[in-house]
Amino acid sequence: MFDFIVEPSSPPVDMVANPKTEMIFTIGVSIAFLAMLVYSLYYWRKNNSPIGVLCIVGGLIASMLEPYCDMIGSLWFPNINTWLPPIFNNWFGVYIPVWVAIGYAMFIGGAPFIAYVILSKIKIITKKSILIIILSIMAFDIILETIGLNMGVYAYYGFQPFQIAKMPWWWSLTGGLMGAGGGAMIYLLKERISGWRSLLVIPLVPGNFMMFIGWIAWPIMIALNLNLGYGVSYTAGVFSILLAWMAYKGICIVLKAE
Repeated sequence: MFDFIVEPSSPPVDMVANPKTEMIFTIGVSIAFLAMLVYSLYYWRKNNSPIGVLCIVGGLIASMLEPYCDMIGSLWFPNINTWLPPIFNNWFGVYIPVWVAIGYAMFIGGAPFIAYVILSKIKIITKKSILIIILSIMAFDIILETIGLNMGVYAYYGFQPFQIAKMPWWWSLTGGLMGAGGGAMIYLLKERISGWRSLLVIPLVPGNFMMFIGWIAWPIMIALNLNLGYGVSYTAGVFSILLAWMAYKGICIVLKAE
């Protein structure tokens, strides 16, 4: 009945890695990860709470979801002339470098933890404070990814909307809300996840990650795979911004932000 066949944009399969720049970027991400780990251990000792370490473990597990995001979000890691063997090779047909798992533990796990710490220290949670948390996480992701992209460590392809200096900022929007939303969930559950129940934070992290991607980014991801041009992808991008605004308002409501 419906004969609507489109060809998704093709990844740059011939992209060649530069071992030197890949090594430098991996070291940089590893330093950020170690800083997050050290702070998480310090927080554990000071507050008798392993939340930070558990978030990091959850972020590491979430890295196994990266191939799914790459396929529908049009992202490619070169698998030619790489510095280190991959942590996942041909995982759902995608090559995943070691630094991605390190980065996931640091960012996907670390962002909700930092957001939780900030929310716990704020005497009065306001809509402005939540927005600042979201924008701060976004800024960190934009800076980190823009560096990696311009070093040629990986690449986005297809008709990516809101792309500046090779970085599609819509990805960072989902990251900012992922961090704030995950922190909000941990904050609301903190009285119920003490003791052995705190282990529930581990599956919460990858679930939170996919929830915000699924909620915010699905219009753009459909548009990218339709491969019908920037008109379609930017229209989808506007829709995703509206969904992001709804997510922000939802976080404000559940936290009873003033």
